[in-house]
Amino acid sequence: MTDMNGIKAKELNQINTQDGEALCATSAPDWFIAQKGRLGEAFAPPRPGNDIKFFTTGSDYFKDVAQAIKSAKKSVFITGWQINYEVRLDGDTRLWDCLHEATRNENAPDIYLMPWLSPKAGVDTGDMETMLAAFNLNAGLAQRKVWCMPAIQQSDMGNLGTFFSHHQKAVVIDNEIAYVGGIDLAYGRRDDNNFRLAAGDRQARELYNPCIPPLSEIESHKQYPYITSAELIGAALMRGDGISKAQRAIGWASDNRMFNALRGTGKELGEWVSDQGKDLLRFFGAGAADTTGGVIEIAKFVSHQLTPANIALWKSTLKQWQHSLNAALQEMDQETDTFAGTNQGLSDLRLQAREINGSIVNWLARAEQAGALTSEQLQSLTSQAETIQAKVESWITQALELTPTAQVQSATLKGHIASLKAQVDQWKARVTPELNALESELSRWAKQTIESGQAISNDLLTRGTELVNLWTQQSGLGAFYAWLNNTPTPIITANALKEFDGLATPFLLYLHSVLDRMADSQKSEPYSYLADRNTRLLPVSGMTIDPKKQPRMPWHDVHMRLEGTAVYDISRNFVARWNSIQARYDGKQQQMPAVLAGALSLVSDDLEPVPFQPHYLPEPEPVAGKGSVTAQVLRSAPFRLLQEEHQGKGGQGAAPQSRQANCQQAMLQAISGAQHFIYIENQFFQSDFGESSPSSEQAPGAVTGPMDSLMSVEGLPGYEQYAQRLRLDELEENPANLHKINYFELAKMIRSGEAEPFTRGLIQVLSNQSAMEALRAIQEPQANILNDLAGAIAERIEKAIDMGESFHVYMVLPVHPEGPLNMLTLMTQVHLTMQTLSLGENSLVDRIQWAMEIKAYMDRGTTEQEAKARALMKDNKDIPLYKKQNWQQYLTLLNLRTWDMFDGYPVTEQIYVHSKLLIADDRVAVIGSANINDRSQLGGRDSELAVVVSGGTTSTESIDGHCNYPVCNAVQQLRIDIWRKLFGLEISHPEVKVKPASQLEATITQPAAAESWHSIQAQAAENTKFYQAAFPFIPRNGASIWPTWEKMVTARTTPNTPEEELDTYMPFDEGFWKYPTMAAEPNEIKGFITALPVSWTQSEYNDCTANLSILALIEPQLSSGQGFATVAYKPRSQNNKGTT
Repeated sequence: MTDMNGIKAKELNQINTQDGEALCATSAPDWFIAQKGRLGEAFAPPRPGNDIKFFTTGSDYFKDVAQAIKSAKKSVFITGWQINYEVRLDGDTRLWDCLHEATRNENAPDIYLMPWLSPKAGVDTGDMETMLAAFNLNAGLAQRKVWCMPAIQQSDMGNLGTFFSHHQKAVVIDNEIAYVGGIDLAYGRRDDNNFRLAAGDRQARELYNPCIPPLSEIESHKQYPYITSAELIGAALMRGDGISKAQRAIGWASDNRMFNALRGTGKELGEWVSDQGKDLLRFFGAGAADTTGGVIEIAKFVSHQLTPANIALWKSTLKQWQHSLNAALQEMDQETDTFAGTNQGLSDLRLQAREINGSIVNWLARAEQAGALTSEQLQSLTSQAETIQAKVESWITQALELTPTAQVQSATLKGHIASLKAQVDQWKARVTPELNALESELSRWAKQTIESGQAISNDLLTRGTELVNLWTQQSGLGAFYAWLNNTPTPIITANALKEFDGLATPFLLYLHSVLDRMADSQKSEPYSYLADRNTRLLPVSGMTIDPKKQPRMPWHDVHMRLEGTAVYDISRNFVARWNSIQARYDGKQQQMPAVLAGALSLVSDDLEPVPFQPHYLPEPEPVAGKGSVTAQVLRSAPFRLLQEEHQGKGGQGAAPQSRQANCQQAMLQAISGAQHFIYIENQFFQSDFGESSPSSEQAPGAVTGPMDSLMSVEGLPGYEQYAQRLRLDELEENPANLHKINYFELAKMIRSGEAEPFTRGLIQVLSNQSAMEALRAIQEPQANILNDLAGAIAERIEKAIDMGESFHVYMVLPVHPEGPLNMLTLMTQVHLTMQTLSLGENSLVDRIQWAMEIKAYMDRGTTEQEAKARALMKDNKDIPLYKKQNWQQYLTLLNLRTWDMFDGYPVTEQIYVHSKLLIADDRVAVIGSANINDRSQLGGRDSELAVVVSGGTTSTESIDGHCNYPVCNAVQQLRIDIWRKLFGLEISHPEVKVKPASQLEATITQPAAAESWHSIQAQAAENTKFYQAAFPFIPRNGASIWPTWEKMVTARTTPNTPEEELDTYMPFDEGFWKYPTMAAEPNEIKGFITALPVSWTQSEYNDCTANLSILALIEPQLSSGQGFATVAYKPRSQNNKGTT
């Protein structure tokens, strides 16, 4: 062997039997983390005495947890990144149904839900709808049983805090059973061993595939089987099911009358309304149980929002003015003689003051009935108040003109007049909106439409669509109401995004405070349409994938059930987090944002917020042992969260000193302690990789690619023709000039269909640039990825290479994060993953090849210094010699994929790997919610929950095909079940096209044997070859991030290319699905494994320069019109650093 440090040869002492045979040596590493470590204190100690059950499919987990919830007797704790009340858990049984059944049992448990309070702009996990549905469960109960507290972020990230989440996924039943892992109680997670692409029994939001544009629209007048967010608010705030049922019935009749009336105004106009106007109608719930259906109601709504009918504020203001007028009149009456012989105007001034005073008295009398008035009457009151305001302002003007010239002796009178003027000025500054050009135009349109009655002109209709769409894109208020009505805008300016965030979170907290106060008085039964499991939540924008043409995205994930001593720690985590939020809001009064004040008065007059009354949970009791497995509960917990948890305990106990990064510590420990193999499944793999290749400095010489096309306006086809008309030159000079674009002209071009490829591409670029502008403006981005988990894996493999050990690492990852491949942040995610794995300066593959090359030279007697010099030598293709080493001897990288036939065409989709699992030597498993990225691993960002499992029943197994080694039976069985699933050995549905990879069955019990990884790699490579031959758009080695990029450029730059040949090359394009091209079915695919393409994107720099700190928050929701990308193709400028 080679010398160690050039001084002494390495030695390995071996214990032999009396016969001289070598005994197999087994290490005994401590898999559990210490109480105090460099990455913070451990949340909990290792606890023996646990019984565990693993779930390798969402379907099995959902069925198990559904039964446990329904059988609960004391308490139910549920926390998650995403919790959807209507997710189907067992057949057609929803989570809400399980909770409802539990609350109606004789021994009903107390139920606590804590979903993450998502920021809504860009990421909406449905927490508001779940909160509303949860509070409705209390209706009809003699005693309140359900609490829901959306968990506001508690990260250490300062201005970026909005973008960080509570990522834990846990359910605890009666402090006896706990579930933890990677599976949220959410849409899309319910899957089985068959990974079917077909929809099956899935409908509405459960038709989940965020990678492709939804094509199937639920037309406005067919939306009555669905419930909207706005309707859920009404149902939660109204006392009694009957009122809400009446609301829905009235809405049905009203909406259909309006819709049919509009369609009946003429064939051409009717067709336009049913086509172009549908988005505008749906925006305000037409056909979805709202009473605001129809363009006239929309106009009234817009007018109300721009000049809100805030009756409560008018009351206090007019009383204030009345007081000042009375004081002025009193002074005038005392100085009657003063007015003798003076200007008649002063006498008139006194009469006008009395008249105004009388108007105020009458108005206040009517306003006292405001709780029982209709929206029309409320608007009438507002109009009358505005008339009074105009009279008061006129009176003040006359008074200021006349009193200086009159013989008025009293300075007090002049003081009252000045005071009244100040009050009016203060009111105008506070309430009267200062409308920008768009809002002024929108306000004029609303007034004209209201005045037109039923005679709405075609011009008013078309102009209304343009203006409302622009309002939702450029105004935080417009974006807020678009979101509230299930139609979030795909484009939002940076300023509107900031305004939206300032409205959505306070609105949710205000709504929570009102619902929490009302929860004890919900006497009737829950809203019947909510209780009806056939009534589903309306999908975003009323759009779903077309199940006849488009596939769902299959989901692979892992979860576990735990009974025994460690349940106490999972309960303790929930209680600590719950109480931390109670402490934050204890005694505080949540206020509705001023611009939204009065918005909920249409459904309830009992909306006054009160100081928050906390509901603290007691510390859970320790749990008795059950079983023989040792488990240690881990957390990633920001310092701010720990501080607020300490406050939630009343300051008792030791104050926290730093954040907790237990998940990273446990993974590092398992990696370093592994002796034979490591198996990893994770949604992300992003770690420190050094410099990018190509680097940002080299990027101008790299191939011009898709990233350019999504960020450059100048390269769009037709740019020269339309640049001046739309004022695009100012945007090219400075991307921050988004507000200077001529949006009115753009709206006309979109409506007329003029230059459709250009306008579609422009919208995409504008959306991307506004998003990047918003992200970069929040806080200075970090320079590089900070966690070094990839480095730890590389170091462990390097040791194996140096010592000549047989050691292997398996990694199963998604081929790309969920979402369309034309999303900038997702493309950057791909860039970071590929750089970490194989392309970066210190990538995992690069380090393995380097260590193998150095080892090979040194084994031949070369010094280490000479070996390094020779390894850097290049061949005639300018490739370093070390890069020819076969890294697959130590590393297997896999993706998952399947295919099926849709409408006579072969269709494929990746199987999305969402697991967060690490297994070492079949002896230990780390399972939970933590991804391999900075957000999950560093501790100060997303909160995470995981468990280290080891011990219990053990046996000795020949995992390498040679010697017997101890394994944890439960952990080994988990890996075996997963491999059988991924190799297709558990396929049970007769229509699954993939065949079982039966020849891999022999590898399952010997993961550390060379024959096993060779066989697995060979099958994955063969599957990959067959898929790539049939489907040219899937990622592959050496290709662009969009593998069909060159064909897309050719189509876009060829004049008069037919529409059916444009935007048909990638699945994120609508044309891909509208104009499918026949492809050959792939050759026989065995198992679901494919080889990860390690040189995919190798010639592109796909970093969009978004804020690196927050990038991993990717849970996109596509709406109609988002799934397109128009190619912008231009030569690269040599001084355009950082883009490609």
